[in-house]
Amino acid sequence: MTALQSGFLLTFITGLLWSFVGIYYKAMAKWKLNVYGIMLLSGALSFLLTLLFFTKAGSLFSGAIPAPSPGYVLFLFAASLANVTGSFILQRSMVYGRSGVTWAIGQSAFILPFLFITLFFSEPWSTLKGAGTLSVLAGILLFAAKTSSSDRNDAPQPKYGIRLALLAFLVLGAAQSMTSMSSFFSYRDQGLIRPAIACFSTFLAAVAGKFLMKEKGFSLDRRALLIILLHAAQTVVATSLQFLALDKLKVCGMNGIFFPVAIGCCIALYSVWSVLFFKEKANKSFLFGILLILGGIFCYFLADAAIVPR
Repeated sequence: MTALQSGFLLTFITGLLWSFVGIYYKAMAKWKLNVYGIMLLSGALSFLLTLLFFTKAGSLFSGAIPAPSPGYVLFLFAASLANVTGSFILQRSMVYGRSGVTWAIGQSAFILPFLFITLFFSEPWSTLKGAGTLSVLAGILLFAAKTSSSDRNDAPQPKYGIRLALLAFLVLGAAQSMTSMSSFFSYRDQGLIRPAIACFSTFLAAVAGKFLMKEKGFSLDRRALLIILLHAAQTVVATSLQFLALDKLKVCGMNGIFFPVAIGCCIALYSVWSVLFFKEKANKSFLFGILLILGGIFCYFLADAAIVPR
């Protein structure tokens, strides 16, 4: 299997794992569980699992693997915190504005790392890569239009919601660009510290969220425990595969398409889960949106033939 094939495969699996997060949130809302409490414990568990089973801590401390510089660690830490912060801002924007519109603005942030990596890290540009990104974006906008049509037009502060969504777009775009950049540093993460840093940042964000929202107490029943275990396992694997995919795609000059493909797959698959498990209706917009996302991903495959030397 070539680096490109394995990079695409890892990207698809990452998108698949990300799609389960929506199911967890649906379940938490249905069972009226404490979201921040679950995310706090899940974040702590995912960090512990990553540190014990993925990070080569022994080799790093012994000097067998070169240790990263403090600047490298702080950069990754900032990227992970920005990602969680952007997700929180996007969630708040959906409270104040029409959820379909604000959601689409926030999810469109993958345009920024695509452009950033292409422009500043000299990844090969092609019309097919641009067409693929626009096609994925169009598919997401169609899903958003479907959501907006079912929204009640009673958003409390729609203009404020749009401003928050635009802020989320910028913060998430910056976070994704920084995450993609980690593959271009001269330091090679042989110790797999990036997943550990990302999981630790998620834990800290959950602690901060629980504090800021002034949530007290936490009831740990079987349902909450199940979600904590599943979400922690999903976070550990998805975060580790994300960085592996970025590194492999970077070798092929395709690093910039990681987030369009992963997010496109995530949204398309979650929409399928919604139809299969939550009995939501599959109309023409739903089907056409999936076709646009798949068409965009196919464009990336065609772009590879023109970009990657054989």
